[in-house]
Amino acid sequence: MDANSLIEGAKRDGMVYAANAGPDNAPDFLAGFYCVALYLSATDHHWYRRDPKTGFWTHKPGPQGVRNFGPNFAILPKELYQANHDYGSSATNYNFVAYFYVPEEGIQV
Repeated sequence: MDANSLIEGAKRDGMVYAANAGPDNAPDFLAGFYCVALYLSATDHHWYRRDPKTGFWTHKPGPQGVRNFGPNFAILPKELYQANHDYGSSATNYNFVAYFYVPEEGIQV
């Protein structure tokens, strides 16, 4: 699993790659879409979703429910790059890959 393969796979699934955004500058809101952020560890990948009304981020780690906090129960900030993405092992120490827009009606995976 590598960043380029994940980016290409997400685009094939119907996500719109936010090419001009980077780890410390999330893309603007776009009508009809919501923004997601892709992170990658040594053996896993993880997605975060930005709430279009509040600008805050949520995620769903594994079989657990959706949450708005990261390690040590710290609320995920609007500036996602400021959040701790290390959940305690090399498999869960995530680094930023890319932002995407997802159509509000969803995608077929």
